[in-house]
Formats: sequence, C-alpha cells, structure tokens
Amino acid sequence: MKRSISFASLPALALVLGITCHASAALAQAYGGIAVGNQGKQRWIEPSGAVHKPSERELPVLAYGGYRFDEAWALEGGFGRMTDAEFATSGGRASADSKLAYIAVKRSFAIGERLGWYFKGGIANNTLRIDGPAGLHEKNDRTRLMGAVGLDYRITPNVVAVAEVAAYGRVRTPKASIAHNLLQLGLRFDF
Repeated sequence: MKRSISFASLPALALVLGITCHASAALAQAYGGIAVGNQGKQRWIEPSGAVHKPSERELPVLAYGGYRFDEAWALEGGFGRMTDAEFATSGGRASADSKLAYIAVKRSFAIGERLGWYFKGGIANNTLRIDGPAGLHEKNDRTRLMGAVGLDYRITPNVVAVAEVAAYGRVRTPKASIAHNLLQLGLRFDF
C-alpha cells in the first residue's frame, strides 16, 4: 500500500519540480533596481506673475523592475517619488508633491564584457499635488511619452551600476510646474 502511494505521488512531484524549474528560468530573466536622480526643473507662480524657485527639495528616488526577453530586448516598468519641494510664497509656505509611473521597452547594446549602453521608450504618467496657503489644493496628472538613454557597468554577475538620462515629461497646475527630466544613478539587480 505504501508503494502505491509513493508511485502515485511521482507525477505530482514531477509536475511541482517542472513548475519550479520553469519559474526559476523565468525569474532568471527578471531584474529590479533603484536609482537616485537630480532635481527636475520646478517653479511656483504667484497670481501677480512672480515666479519662485523651491526653498527646499528632496532627491527623486525611482524603483523599477523588468523582464528580459533576450540579451537585447526587455520590458520595464517603474515608480518614482520625484522631486517633492517646499516654496516660500507671499501667502506662506506651499508644497509640491510629484510622482510618476512608467512602462517602457528597453533595447540594450554591449560595448564590452562588462560595459553596455541602452535606450528606453514608452509612456509615463506624471502626477503633481499642491498644498498651499489659504487652503489651496491642486492636483493634476499627465500621461506623456518618455525616453531614456544610459550606460551600465556589470560589477558582479548579478549587480550592475547604471547611469541614465531620462525625460519622463512635465506636469503643471495653475500654480506650479515640474519637469521630470533628470540624470539618475543607481544599481540594478539581475535575478
């Protein structure tokens, strides 16, 4: 009786092992990364027409992931908390909170064993939320074409240093405007 149970479980075990191997192979094509960038162009426009630059800003942080179809082509998506900023306006302090999400096709080219370059093209949704004096609340989002070009340097088989110039687009409200065009540096982890 014990043998019949063992033999009956072999097909199920083979199926589980086959799915696990297939999932491991699929994961081997996946990657994820994090990047920090410079602040995009920002401004606050007073009703009088006076333009203010931010008094305080945070660095943009972008997290992304992708799937490589082969050595040259990949599909990538990411989310970023972009340049949050504080403005000193004539009516008091105001803050701008901006985010973006994108999806892009990535094409890579090898330069050497460890060095390569790539470009990405896709769409990005840029969001800007404003909180200002006298109960001011504004929010806007725009979906735009995005593009990027970058260099990557393989530090280890699974860790890659990345430098990229990216243009995700611009979003504005009647009071503020933020451009998500930046130089970003980061690390990519190939699974």
